[in-house]
Amino acid sequence: ATSRAASIPCVSGRPLPITASVFAGLGQIYLARQDLTRSRDFASKGLELGEQWLNTDSQINCLLVLAQIAHLEGKGVEARDKLRQARRLADTHTLTPGTEASIERVEQMILSGKMREHAQSIYVEPLSDRELEVLGLMAEGRTNIEISNELIIAPGTVKAHTSSIYRKLDVRNRTEAVARAREYGFLSKS
Repeated sequence: ATSRAASIPCVSGRPLPITASVFAGLGQIYLARQDLTRSRDFASKGLELGEQWLNTDSQINCLLVLAQIAHLEGKGVEARDKLRQARRLADTHTLTPGTEASIERVEQMILSGKMREHAQSIYVEPLSDRELEVLGLMAEGRTNIEISNELIIAPGTVKAHTSSIYRKLDVRNRTEAVARAREYGFLSKS
């Protein structure tokens, strides 16, 4: 984002005030595309520019993007902190129409914990009892051979259950499967 800022029209060596809004918008676009790295880069730069130019709406929009990113990454404290900062700015300034509604929408998603479900739009097919057993042993770090010995099933059956778990949870490996299962409450968080 920094290299892009260098090519933006400047006044006295500083980007024009409108660039804060542009960066805020780019942060929102990349968030919608679930490119959290670019979204964070643009929103952080937009927040910085918004503070320089005292552009409250841009600052709020960037804080909302950063709050949503933190929430998607499982950083609840950071998400709520960014949300509080946005709310504080909103409470002390006159806002453009729609800004208050944006704050309330993000606030509701973060505080209700529904943003992940909304962003991922995943319907999780139920796991069978045997798949849950395999998943629990995977979470303990057991190999396929150890799982097959524990459950008294063939190693090929363990592989079949593992493939089914990956498909149902929409993941590619054991680490993602265990993390997603904990996220959806299939496994305890400990």
